[in-house]
Amino acid sequence: MVKDKNIIKILPQMGFDNFEYVAPTNHLGGFVVLWNNGKIHASPLLKEPRAIHMLVHDPDKANNSILFGIYAPAQARGKR
Repeated sequence: MVKDKNIIKILPQMGFDNFEYVAPTNHLGGFVVLWNNGKIHASPLLKEPRAIHMLVHDPDKANNSILFGIYAPAQARGKR
């Protein structure tokens, strides 16, 4: 639940080369994907209010994967 301007200040200080984030909307969602380019290469494919889809490449294994990060509410009625 951090505002965009604060996210931009905080994330570069966390020790990772790169990050992508989906900002919260009111009291919903909001999450971050952090990575170091020395280990993997990643790029966002799609960012939605409650999800982020990323292409991840592992140069050591010459392997590509797609990572889906999804925020789902804890309450059953909000999961639909």
